[in-house]
Amino acid sequence: MKKKFGILAVLFFLCFQLLLLPVMASATSSITWGEPQKVVYDQLYDGIFTFGDPLQGADITGMNLSTLQMTGDKKKIDLVISIYHEMAANGVVELGTEGLQDATDGNLPQFTSGARLQQGYTYLIVTADGSYAKIRIDQLLPAKVVFSFVMQSTAPLAPPASANQSGSTGNNPGTDTSNVVGSYELEEGQAAKVSWQEDVLPGDANFELYRSDNGGDYIKLTDFMLTDTSFVDKYIFVGHTYLYKIVAYDSSYNKTHTIGPMRLVIKPKSQTGSPGATKIVLQLDNKNAMVNGVKKTLDAAPALVDGRTLVPLRFIAEALGAKVKWDGSEQKISLDLNGNSIALWLNNSQAKVNGSNVMLDVPPQLIAETTMVPVRFVSENLKQAIEFDNATGTITITGQGNAQTSSSNQNLDNNSPDLSYFFHTWKMRIPGAVVTSPIPGTSDVVTNATPGADAGNLQVKSDGTYVWQSIWDGKTIKGSWRKTNLPDYPIILLRGEEGKDWKLGKSDKNTWGGGDIVIYDGQSISQNGDLQQQPKAIPISLNNTKVWVALFQSPEG
Repeated sequence: MKKKFGILAVLFFLCFQLLLLPVMASATSSITWGEPQKVVYDQLYDGIFTFGDPLQGADITGMNLSTLQMTGDKKKIDLVISIYHEMAANGVVELGTEGLQDATDGNLPQFTSGARLQQGYTYLIVTADGSYAKIRIDQLLPAKVVFSFVMQSTAPLAPPASANQSGSTGNNPGTDTSNVVGSYELEEGQAAKVSWQEDVLPGDANFELYRSDNGGDYIKLTDFMLTDTSFVDKYIFVGHTYLYKIVAYDSSYNKTHTIGPMRLVIKPKSQTGSPGATKIVLQLDNKNAMVNGVKKTLDAAPALVDGRTLVPLRFIAEALGAKVKWDGSEQKISLDLNGNSIALWLNNSQAKVNGSNVMLDVPPQLIAETTMVPVRFVSENLKQAIEFDNATGTITITGQGNAQTSSSNQNLDNNSPDLSYFFHTWKMRIPGAVVTSPIPGTSDVVTNATPGADAGNLQVKSDGTYVWQSIWDGKTIKGSWRKTNLPDYPIILLRGEEGKDWKLGKSDKNTWGGGDIVIYDGQSISQNGDLQQQPKAIPISLNNTKVWVALFQSPEG
């Protein structure tokens, strides 16, 4: 058939034992899943789960995933999440980084009654009605947990795993270049309408559209299957060559055939003066952008999140000419441009630049179903110049091969506080607990505070390093720190105690445990620090020889 295309704190530990429970549903070859939903769980249980059956605690309330409502009815609770980021359910299996909608092997290990949650990890639970649900933890915050979930489906909603392997869509487009069914050219500034109506077979009902950019791997262009027989690709850029393929499925999501590939080359306009020079102009809360003077429409407007500007990933990557890859199993984004590489993970503050670990102030995240990334971080690490204009909220990126930033307009996306306050040695301690007890025979109570525990010493140096004598780890940790854009925690200590990244800030009258500084692991544990008294050297005479003796100054001076 002829192929045609159209183009147009105190360290709290889990106090309930993870008891082994029997598998509560029959094993199948695989478990398939419905459409994803996102939940903000902000009524965290403030107690400690009991042994054996944690859902039966007298004061337990939890969420029913079918209604997305909190309930105290034990027969309707699907899961409970505590302030210590523990989750209890009728049965739990940790699935690691398995994709949310990936089919799950039905030969499951034994269930436990709960799990300690990790951001980015996926968990399978047994719901109150005995079916399965799969949960991915998107954000762990002190007062809430954000997660996405899917419910067990009776029919597969995704193509087989082989659909994105060599042969069906072809990860290597080099195998397609000699089998192209059509080749087209467009000038920059136009959108490409990919149409496959003439290639649809009887019974075709769902379609996946894949695209290769400048010889890269094929990437699926939409998160969900298409039911239309055309798609408008707005993100096409001058100097790029694209290959398109369509994988067709019937109404039961069985693959029927593959259409394509088709080649599309984007040429510069004849009046364009300097090919290769890239200038991108964006504006906060505005979906319109300009690339080399050509107007583009974004899927989502640039947004300011915790002081950082986030922009749509695919737009910024392709406008810069970077190759972008998406790994759904890890939720990993890879960007490459002129020998510079960046690896990012959704809702994860850790990234890699040219193989080295770095920390982000604000991680990549989904906003309005669009993957958004921090524009400064991406642009500068791909060696592009970037400027911010406070007055207009405008961001300008130019491909000048360097990462110089306009010094007069940094307040829109950066803040550089004086950090000298922290450059000392601090005596660290775990804050004590406050216990309130009734006085027998009266309506009064008595409040007692425990002293807490010694947590070692922490020295923060002005050269970007720190030395942490950790009692908990039983060793001296030497590491590095970096600035953040968080007013309460302007420094983050990288890979500190327990291998965690710890936020560092000043204590104030509202800080639990007091002290001069506080460090926080971003989840549930904090420590307080007091300024270590520095030795005061004074001279004394001994046998007519002047000797300098270091004495510790008393608190009174």
